Amino acid sequence: MTCHFILLSTLFIAISSNVLAAPKRVSDRPVKVFQINNFDIEVKQLPKGFVGLDAGRAFLALSASTAYGAKDKFESDADFQTRMSRAPESLRMHGTLTAASLVAIAAPIPVADLDFDANSGLTVWREMLFGPYRTEYYTASVEVDSTIKHQGKFQGQNAYGARAEVDQVLVVNNFVKMRIPLTTKAIESSGWTGRALHVAIPTSVSVAKNLLNYDQRSNFRYLFIGRLSTPYVETKVLNLGPATIETRTTGASITQTLLMEVSEIWLYRVTTGEIIGKQKI
Repeated sequence: MTCHFILLSTLFIAISSNVLAAPKRVSDRPVKVFQINNFDIEVKQLPKGFVGLDAGRAFLALSASTAYGAKDKFESDADFQTRMSRAPESLRMHGTLTAASLVAIAAPIPVADLDFDANSGLTVWREMLFGPYRTEYYTASVEVDSTIKHQGKFQGQNAYGARAEVDQVLVVNNFVKMRIPLTTKAIESSGWTGRALHVAIPTSVSVAKNLLNYDQRSNFRYLFIGRLSTPYVETKVLNLGPATIETRTTGASITQTLLMEVSEIWLYRVTTGEIIGKQKI
């Protein structure tokens, strides 16, 4: 009896030791590193997992300030300019970042309008430009990220009496709208828009193949570097329309846009932080 007790006790201790010594499970989800300080334009290597400025968080911080925002129809041009000229250093976002900070906003590699020239070794991205519309710059809007927030479910019914559970959602799209000076060398003529932003960065063949591969391009980002410009934010809200038997989803879509004057565009690998190439604007 004593021997059995000692044997069982020893076995229990051994099993407990193995459980305690078992390594913790590591999450497969990649770690995101957001920008929280003024961006260093001279950096040679980005942190692993770097995704730049948290655009959604910055948008909310800037929108919360009553000192900034789009021009009201009851506000004169002079009053609007006076309001916009207030020190941007006083408008905080997060970390040590303010509206005056040099920021870096990362965006996914676009599915279309990307090509590789084997003769020059350049990966070329062309983005449609709008404007100038009585301004001294063109604009180009690029999506940073998009999330779907589920806000609940309810029982819906169509005109024929068919009932189904409908998902109420809010789609939040974060964009950056770049202001491109008319004099920049990164503008080329385009038959389908008149003008296009032309970003050409030297890449190896292996990198180019990954960029043009739908399953591999998520490891890369374009990084837009510059300063936010007044009135800093734009907002657009759209209703998704009524649910149908096919979709069974309704709600709204909100597009949150940060306005930015871009000085450089970089191409980098998110997983390693390797900077592949840069282009001044």
